[in-house]
Amino acid sequence: MARSPFSDDVQKELELMRRLLTALDQAVERLEQHLTRLGEASAPPPAPEVPPPPSVPPAPEVPSAQASADLPSAPPSPRASPTQAARTPIPAPEPRKPFAFEEETTARELEQTLGGQIALWFGIALLFLAAVFFLSWAWTRLGPWARLAIGYLGGLALVELGWLSRRRSAGWFVDGSIAAGLAILYLTTWAGLQRYGVMRFELAFALMVATTAFGMGLAIGRDSQLLATLSVLGGFLTPVVLQSEGNAGKPLGFFTYLAVLNAGLLTVATRNRWELQRWLCLIATWILLMGWSMEHYREALAGLVFGFITLYYALFMLTVLVPMFTRRAPTSDSDMALLSVATLLYVPAGQAVVAPLLGDYPAAFLAGLGALYLLLAWLGYRTVPEDTLLSGGFATLGITLLTIAIPVQFKASVVAPIWNLEAMLLVALGIGYSSRLLYGLGLALWVLASLRTLVALSEEPTLERVLLNERGLALLSWTLGLKVNALVARAHALQQPESELDRLLPRVGLAIMAGLAALGGAVWLVTMETYYYFQLIGEPNSPLAPMLVSLEWTLLGVLLLIAGVLNRSRAIRLLGLATLTLTAFKLFLFDLGFLEMPYRTFSFAGLGLTLLSYGTAPPTPQA
Repeated sequence: MARSPFSDDVQKELELMRRLLTALDQAVERLEQHLTRLGEASAPPPAPEVPPPPSVPPAPEVPSAQASADLPSAPPSPRASPTQAARTPIPAPEPRKPFAFEEETTARELEQTLGGQIALWFGIALLFLAAVFFLSWAWTRLGPWARLAIGYLGGLALVELGWLSRRRSAGWFVDGSIAAGLAILYLTTWAGLQRYGVMRFELAFALMVATTAFGMGLAIGRDSQLLATLSVLGGFLTPVVLQSEGNAGKPLGFFTYLAVLNAGLLTVATRNRWELQRWLCLIATWILLMGWSMEHYREALAGLVFGFITLYYALFMLTVLVPMFTRRAPTSDSDMALLSVATLLYVPAGQAVVAPLLGDYPAAFLAGLGALYLLLAWLGYRTVPEDTLLSGGFATLGITLLTIAIPVQFKASVVAPIWNLEAMLLVALGIGYSSRLLYGLGLALWVLASLRTLVALSEEPTLERVLLNERGLALLSWTLGLKVNALVARAHALQQPESELDRLLPRVGLAIMAGLAALGGAVWLVTMETYYYFQLIGEPNSPLAPMLVSLEWTLLGVLLLIAGVLNRSRAIRLLGLATLTLTAFKLFLFDLGFLEMPYRTFSFAGLGLTLLSYGTAPPTPQA
């Protein structure tokens, strides 16, 4: 028998490779069949199969005798030919292990957690403990500058550690590490100035400002509100923790620092839409200003203080106006709330500071600011018409400040008439333009003006003139305002039966209430002023006073009847009849027992002729 030219080891390796190739070929075949079954399950029915062309069988391979004798026969490969592939049995696929991929993924995540974050946390904790042990041992052996150097290096190390671990660790850990480093930097600077006294104020102040800027830069890079909050607090606490005594006599540096700090922080907070930081700037600014004013404010500094608080207020206002005018962005509720709170803080403080400087015009500041708000409301409406929140808010602030400016500037005798006319104008404009804002503001001011009118009626007039005294002018303006509003509301309700204004107060109801109130005011006015006239001439008990009152009531009823006939308004005619009926009751209940015969005759005759003329008049068609 001839021996094979290959050694036994080589033959074994060749046999092993052949078996591996055969097994790999079978695995690929099973995978193809599996993919085919999946495709057939999701795809439409296949087209009719076209029979393949006849294949030519390959030439048989004749192995050598020695190879046939020495090499064992291997199973035929399924890819040798189509005929052989069809004859070769395909073994069934092995059952898949359940959840093998999920188990591997879970194990990998657990490994990453244990080997990554938890190991990192424990490493940081151990390094921190090592630093504590070292400092406790070396603290007594180090000088002030060495201690400060360790503080700065430790703070920077924590910041660097947090920044480098931002891709592997959770966000709260990164922000916490950086925040701890910034806090150590602030604390170290404070210790260098206040505890050890080795730093000058200028150096400590510069380091504090640099730390604030550094922290805000990290906050922008991380988009972290935690770091931004720490930077804001550190910036505003800088003048507090450094405790500079130069601010008492030279507050210019202190005010300038607050202005620059607010400008930078508000710019960043507005651009990144950080609402909390804007509120922190507002609260911290006014707390520092109040603390400074309680210790160092003098009247000689009034102009400087007013200028800077106005600058601060303008910065906060710009955070609301700039996005609206540049990006046409609608105003949010938070923006309007911030502006309202800033206004409530600024207006009383500004008025208290600037009022002594205005002389005979103490309300000039309030009136000017109110006019500015109305201008901004108009500009906002023209720029972003759909942003009704901003334009309405500015309009409300403007009207409110103008209303407050009236009693500040004018005497108490003219406050009620001006408020009555202002309420009449707002209600009429609100009805005419179908503006719920103006309509609601007018109604609120009408209530306020009514209360002020009652106060004026309860006081004795100082002007000895009929109708042109404090009580007469207040009641006259109140009556005329209600009468105008009643007519405007009635006319608008006839033209537009449905309106959004009716959600606040129905216009028909307003017309009825205003008409009745105007009638009562007119009756009260003529009665009060008639008796006041006889009081001025020294005859308060004259019998002519009640007779004139009855004749005035009769004349008022006649005027209402004529107005109702001319306007074809049944409501106005009913008011006239109600006035005449009230006059009749007065004649029988009061004048009959009080007036003497000639005056009684005139009173009864006048009212009787009036009623007779109305009763014989032809009916008037309604509008």
